Amino acid sequence: MRVDEHRPPIAIFDHLRLAEDDAEGWIGNLIERYRPGAEDRGPTLVGLWNGFAREPGRRDVIVHWSLPGLGAMWAARWKAHADPSVAASWRATGSKAFGRDRYVLPAVGRGPSGVVAWSDG
Repeated sequence: MRVDEHRPPIAIFDHLRLAEDDAEGWIGNLIERYRPGAEDRGPTLVGLWNGFAREPGRRDVIVHWSLPGLGAMWAARWKAHADPSVAASWRATGSKAFGRDRYVLPAVGRGPSGVVAWSDG
């Protein structure tokens, strides 16, 4: 992904709370089925975490996507709305998830080392 100095990148974090027994299957589906279409629409999968949740028998899954800028985010969103498989995938997720949050965060600039700095507000 090329980062344009004048258009800060966008980070998208999806946080899901799943039953421990469902987490690995959901992650496998994300990587094998959802990711190729998502990346065709524009986002790049940057990271994926699967950790224990506070509640027994549940897992927290964090998915980190990145887009080169705001225009790319809106283009990807438009393409996702036009693709019925996206809605079907998130409906299936909703039937398994105890909760789901999405955070869309633009970079705020670059630090002295050239590293993109992220801000929560």
